[in-house]
Amino acid sequence: MNKIEQLELAIKIIKAKEAGTPIKWERKKHGDWTQPTETCSPAWAVTNGFEIRIKPWKLGREINGHVLPDGKEWSASADDPWTEEDLPPPWRPAMVGEVGPFESQWKGVVSGAISWRTASLDENAPVPAGRKYRTTRPIPKPSILTDEQKAAGWIEWHGGENPIPGKQCEVLLKRAYARTTRSENWSWTHHGNYADIIAYRVVQPEYVDLGPEDFPPGSVLNSGADTSVPWMMVTNIDSNGVCFGWNEGIHSKSYSALHYEGWKANRSLAAGKWNPNAGEPCRKEKV
Repeated sequence: MNKIEQLELAIKIIKAKEAGTPIKWERKKHGDWTQPTETCSPAWAVTNGFEIRIKPWKLGREINGHVLPDGKEWSASADDPWTEEDLPPPWRPAMVGEVGPFESQWKGVVSGAISWRTASLDENAPVPAGRKYRTTRPIPKPSILTDEQKAAGWIEWHGGENPIPGKQCEVLLKRAYARTTRSENWSWTHHGNYADIIAYRVVQPEYVDLGPEDFPPGSVLNSGADTSVPWMMVTNIDSNGVCFGWNEGIHSKSYSALHYEGWKANRSLAAGKWNPNAGEPCRKEKV
């Protein structure tokens, strides 16, 4: 490129800046192309013997505000590299292995015209390495959980309503680890402090024996294993167990025996309305 062509290029760059559509350019200094300072004018560079050029576009790790995470790579095609025209703001390439809705580039068989069409890839069809897919979706944040934690049942949490009402769970807090018996014991909404839940997993509840307080007047028992056996009225309770009537006799069972032998208690009569299907195992979750 001769001096006149260089000056014409400088004028083009200056006018583009004045129009609000700046063009990135470089100057050659000591044999290397370098980014000029903000105050450097392309016209000054040319008149002082520097060669200038429009900065070649190259897809880097950051594009239109999207930063490629470590260990990831953009989807690409060796035969059809990404161009600046492919990725106007706020588009970015899809990452290899990413799933979700995208646009995919297609070339007309007859016309040869290139167009972008909506495409969607699920977990069974992640983005391949040899094809161009693009999206405006923000890059997913890396998971805070390790593969081992995920395999152990931990689920990442970003705030909201209790996802497991009535369940016993373990929770991982922003700055601490805790265990609870019921999910209702925790606030699942994020407040921006150390007590925010960032992960949880459901755990099997730990059961203990019932006690005298779990048999209100009117409670009845059933052995649980044999559904043909009728409900038996509890006649007495103490710290050791319960007594109940059966076959014109009075029998007794410890709270531990009721628990581990699978007996059921029905308290619906004590609540005011009999329900033969309201039997519950003679055990309770440990608090």
